[in-house]
Amino acid sequence: KDFTALIDRLHFDVVQEVRLEFSNWENGGSSFLLRRRKSRALYEMDYKLYEKYFLGKENGFFIEAGANDGLEQSNTFYLEFHKNWHGILIEPVTEKYYNCWQNRSQKSYCEEAALVSHDYNGNRIEMIYTPGCKGLMSVIDDENADALMKRVSEKGIPMMVRAAALDSILSNYVSDRGLDQPPHIDLLVLDVEGYELQALKGLSLNDWQIDYILVEELQDTDEIQSYLAQFGYTRIDKLSHHDYLYKKG
Repeated sequence: KDFTALIDRLHFDVVQEVRLEFSNWENGGSSFLLRRRKSRALYEMDYKLYEKYFLGKENGFFIEAGANDGLEQSNTFYLEFHKNWHGILIEPVTEKYYNCWQNRSQKSYCEEAALVSHDYNGNRIEMIYTPGCKGLMSVIDDENADALMKRVSEKGIPMMVRAAALDSILSNYVSDRGLDQPPHIDLLVLDVEGYELQALKGLSLNDWQIDYILVEELQDTDEIQSYLAQFGYTRIDKLSHHDYLYKKG
């Protein structure tokens, strides 16, 4: 048990165990072939989160918006497949949504949508899809789109996608899963390429129990920090040059 805990902490898996027999050993022994897990998250964000804030926690609940195909740069894959977490994955591009649904386990509830605020009128929204970047740099086509698209070497493809507030997605999850009460959310990840504040404004933060919120903040402003402070969240960590972690209380 100590050995498996140690290799798990070092992010290794046992690929093969071979029992050994030696005449001068009372109980024989074992030879192990180990393979180091590859972090699927950018900057090994999944390992940083787990080791600093969720060490030892099993069966947690996550929400990841901007889930892409569920594998590429995923912050929650490790939690789901190695720590038995479950949760909600949100991705607006139909192709990537289906990839996400195929690549993740039945513990994940996949939703095809772009997150919007409660003030947004309509059930569709235009975005710019970036196939050259595997969709990872896709942005909502608003006043900030031109500046954000300068980060990539492609023009992108305009497309209309489903729009939904995070409140409605959570309510649908509770209803579809037949839950008696809303889930306690350990981690909310928002990686929606500059549209994070609008996504937060579609979430009634006083109505849901959310411990930690990880936000990609591409623009150097204090808008998100000020907004979350109204609901009792404090910025506690900077996990990359543009990823900030907030904690309730």
